[in-house]
Amino acid sequence: MKISIITPSFNSEIYLERAIQSVLIQKDKNFEHIVVDGGSTDGTIDILKKYKHIKWISEKDRGQSDAMNKGFQMSKGNLISYLNADDYYEPKTFAYVRKNFSKETDLIMGNVNIINESGIEYVNIPNYNFFKMFFWWEENVYCFNPTGYFYRREVQKDIGDFDINNHYDMDYEFLLAAILKFRIQKVDKVFGNFFQSGYNKTQKVLKGNILNHYYRVKKPSTDKFIKYLTEEERDSLHKITTIKVYHFLKNGHPRGIADLPKEDHEFYRTTLVEFTEVIFGYGEYNLKRNILRIIKFLIKYLKVVF
Repeated sequence: MKISIITPSFNSEIYLERAIQSVLIQKDKNFEHIVVDGGSTDGTIDILKKYKHIKWISEKDRGQSDAMNKGFQMSKGNLISYLNADDYYEPKTFAYVRKNFSKETDLIMGNVNIINESGIEYVNIPNYNFFKMFFWWEENVYCFNPTGYFYRREVQKDIGDFDINNHYDMDYEFLLAAILKFRIQKVDKVFGNFFQSGYNKTQKVLKGNILNHYYRVKKPSTDKFIKYLTEEERDSLHKITTIKVYHFLKNGHPRGIADLPKEDHEFYRTTLVEFTEVIFGYGEYNLKRNILRIIKFLIKYLKVVF
């Protein structure tokens, strides 16, 4: 059973060699490592030329999703895993996957170390419940990095190409689709390391605010899958999201209902509920029909919003 490791890359000279070495240190006898580079102008190509085992191309592309699609088309493996150029696998991960990937499994999911320049920040021990994945702001509702899972080739063939217009959250969108249709095996083993340098695309968006992160990163993905939730799940999601947005507007960050001041309960129940139903689309309101309501809300609660 061949393992295909696919790495999208662009100007990745600082961390790329660490990623490559993390594959070689597996000492696996049947793997391929494919690097799809977007036309780097730094020392990335010189690094790639050093490693004869790597199958690579370097050409202009339409972003990370496009590179990932190209890599999959170039691959021949039975098991697929994506390794971003600044991330890396834990030693003996491939051996563990080979030993524990059962015949009844389509995707095996482990844990991921979330790492910054100072070391391990925390361990992402992901859930794989479809409904819970919509609460994306929580720490462990899904696997935050593709080093944390390996899957059968047939899974991606069935789901189809990554959306080339999704430049931030293609992994999250893929997992939503996979969990809907395929058999997931969760194991308590760290597979990989998600390095957050502060310069990652998604990290730059996270430095904004929760609303910005939702619109630019999560909403394009969740919009495609919210139709698979039951009416009860949608209602629950809407209520919890409303609370999170409320606390962000009031305090600058999302917090739980336990901190909700009693004197502000009515605020939550009325105007903010209507606002998030319109903006987030979890209710039955229509944006065009309610544009005046949004304007009135923003004017009335200008101090809260800003």
